[in-house]
Amino acid sequence: MDVLMLLLLVAATLAETNTGSCKDMLQGYMTGQLSSALGAYQVEALRREFKSFSDVIEKSINEFKENIKSEVKTRLTGGSHFNHKGAAVEPLCLPRDPEWGMYTDGYDGDKNYVYGAEYETQTFKGNIKTVHNHDVPCAVCLVRRKSVVQMFPARKTCFKGWTLEYHGYLMAGHHNHAAGTSYTCVDSHPDTLHGGSSDKDGRLFYLVEAACGSLKCPPYVSGKELVCADKTSLKHIGTQTMFTSLKKYDDPAKLSGRYRRSKRGSEFTYVNLDPEQCMRCLNFGFAKCSLCSAPYCSPRCKSKDFREHRNQCPERRLEEKRRKEKDQEYEIRIKSLHEDIERLRDYGLCKICLEEEARVVFDPCGHLCCCDDCSKQLKACPMCRDDVQKSIKGETNTGSCKEMLQGYLTGQLSSALGAYQVEALRREFKSFTDVIEKSMKKFKETVKSEVNAHTGNSSGVYTIWGKKMCPSTAELVYSGFTGGSHYTYKGAAVEPLCLPRDPEWGMHTDGYEGSKNYVFGAEYQTSSFTGNIQRLHDHDVPCAVCLVRQRSVVQMFPARKTCYIGWTLEYHGYLMAGYYDHAAGTTYTCIDSLPDTLHGGSNFKGGKLFYPVEAYCGSLKCPPYVAGRELTMVVLMLLFLVSVTQAETNTGSCKDMLQDTGNSSVVYTRWGKKTCPSNAELVYSGFTGGSYFGHKGAAVEPLCLPRNPEWGRYTDGHDGAKAYVFGAEYETYSFKGFDQTLQEHDVPCAVCLVRQRTVVKMFPARKKCYKGWTLEYQGYLMAGHHDHAAGTSYTCIDSHPDTVYGGATNKDGKLFYLVEAHCGSLKCRPYVAGRELVCAVCSKN
Repeated sequence: MDVLMLLLLVAATLAETNTGSCKDMLQGYMTGQLSSALGAYQVEALRREFKSFSDVIEKSINEFKENIKSEVKTRLTGGSHFNHKGAAVEPLCLPRDPEWGMYTDGYDGDKNYVYGAEYETQTFKGNIKTVHNHDVPCAVCLVRRKSVVQMFPARKTCFKGWTLEYHGYLMAGHHNHAAGTSYTCVDSHPDTLHGGSSDKDGRLFYLVEAACGSLKCPPYVSGKELVCADKTSLKHIGTQTMFTSLKKYDDPAKLSGRYRRSKRGSEFTYVNLDPEQCMRCLNFGFAKCSLCSAPYCSPRCKSKDFREHRNQCPERRLEEKRRKEKDQEYEIRIKSLHEDIERLRDYGLCKICLEEEARVVFDPCGHLCCCDDCSKQLKACPMCRDDVQKSIKGETNTGSCKEMLQGYLTGQLSSALGAYQVEALRREFKSFTDVIEKSMKKFKETVKSEVNAHTGNSSGVYTIWGKKMCPSTAELVYSGFTGGSHYTYKGAAVEPLCLPRDPEWGMHTDGYEGSKNYVFGAEYQTSSFTGNIQRLHDHDVPCAVCLVRQRSVVQMFPARKTCYIGWTLEYHGYLMAGYYDHAAGTTYTCIDSLPDTLHGGSNFKGGKLFYPVEAYCGSLKCPPYVAGRELTMVVLMLLFLVSVTQAETNTGSCKDMLQDTGNSSVVYTRWGKKTCPSNAELVYSGFTGGSYFGHKGAAVEPLCLPRNPEWGRYTDGHDGAKAYVFGAEYETYSFKGFDQTLQEHDVPCAVCLVRQRTVVKMFPARKKCYKGWTLEYQGYLMAGHHDHAAGTSYTCIDSHPDTVYGGATNKDGKLFYLVEAHCGSLKCRPYVAGRELVCAVCSKN
């Protein structure tokens, strides 16, 4: 089919190039042949008719060509089979032109597999129902001039300052299938793949419904399908903090087919109103409260109810709180500006004594940082530590420099020139230096504005789990409830969701009907821990989505609670996951070290459960790790290291600085290697860790554990209900493509930082990058075994992997198997049954 489409594309292209000459030829033929039989008027009328006809043909050909081009560019959605216990949980967007490394065709040995994907929507309605059992396409999109992309569950419109990329329905695998899955946002107007309407199974997408209990209902509604939206943040967006609506709701109830409004105490409670329905007379089409968007259908309604509502409007209270917080924010900014001013004043002082003016420049480094007295005692530059070959006295004050030159002119020239000429030269020199000073001042202002503009471009978004608010350095996008799959579901979606307090809905059918997945609330399970964490047991878990400006990278580091050099701490906490023996797969999550709880959520209702994570020795190196000790975790962001004062004194460094701040940085993990590529900086090298392959409740993703772990509160020994981190081993005995025998060797890893890049992406079934992308490393796609109890994730292992010294014995833990293509809902060709897939990690400027 793909060959046919490519041929049709070529034919369409040829048709496009010949259409014009064909039309001219036919028009000429008509004019020549018919002019003798018809009059000029009839010939002109026929020419107009023919032009109209040929325009329709051209338009049809162009549309046909565009459809074929889009079909060629469309990719194939792939993933693990819904019935495999050891499934890799995330979907893959597979290219139509796969590349191959070394391979052995056929299903041989112990491997994992990639299948195609199908919609499972027979219990829904509308256009979504018609795609049931159809194969799922996908597209990888690049958006320029954006710094953040984020999927927001239970929303189909944007928060202020965000741009909607697309909205759709939240989908995942079936909750009772053997394979773990992940929550995925599928477009609300889904396409299908041509010829993929038969039931071949593979990875299956079911709609996700809300399940009440630890999930707050209202505002959520039992059995109602959730929507989702993918949004991007502009490089320059407003600084207003977004707060979620705190409107109260009652349980859904109907009175004689109509909704009601009640008053409880001092607050109005609106019961299950349609989003387009007036709260007073229940009519549709209305004006809205300017603060909380409460609906009023007419001026009469508004004039009466609005006065009552205005006094009780929860958004008005938030508005007052917002003003106070802004005042505090301004005070902090003013204080910061005062500190910056003092820092700039101190810049011209000697860096040793901090009293005298810096007048000495060191050769060869060129740093101006010391006074005359201190420079005589130094053998190395205090700024860069380079050896000093000689010291050169210089001037940093423009005024003293000008006076020195004027004095020089007066002294040297007065003997040769008269007083009048000397005075004229002095006036000329003053005019010249004034122009230079003005130009330098303008240049410095331009540099400052450029630096501010470039450093304001990049922003980072992260979720702080276990807290209702963001740190003071971040802006709150929204505060919400932590949600996820039930801990007893075999087909659980593994990652937690931060669900907003004001959900939006698409098409829906209330009630638990048909085959679906579900979202529950989340609870802490910390009865076996110590300190303040133990008191949280069975409490519901809040969350907050935070935006940080002038940062280029956000990264979670396990087994650390302090920052690496150049990184800024956002929050630190404890590593948590689901219980290792529960049916549901999970992910490792950083829960804040001083967690909050949700009001009224202190009873055990099940749902998604968070347990502390302990180290488990074996393939994990002990020491430095300690068996049974709880692990910590930090979320760090990379700062822009920008100094405007350097720009004022060094034009070259200013240019380099602007080039550097004009681009963001990206961080990725190079699995299977101890070092980073030559174009990347090593953040740290460590051991690959993860969950045990036989644990049903495994956390699916691998971790790159540092060689120098840090600890928080802990109790040594494997005590109580916990999750665990093991080491990782290669399982490649059935493959002959590697340079050395890797079977049962431990797996290293390296966390790498690449500057002047905005995006890093793993492309499956490719070993070269697409045009405009830069290759970071290429390797083989690996995951856990498809029939093991533990869920896993697809991981790109370097094609020339290293091993950990002393780790050649079989201690098990997290196991990596090669991934083969599996035909059915996955298109073969271009894919080949049983052939091992490669992968490439690429970055883009």
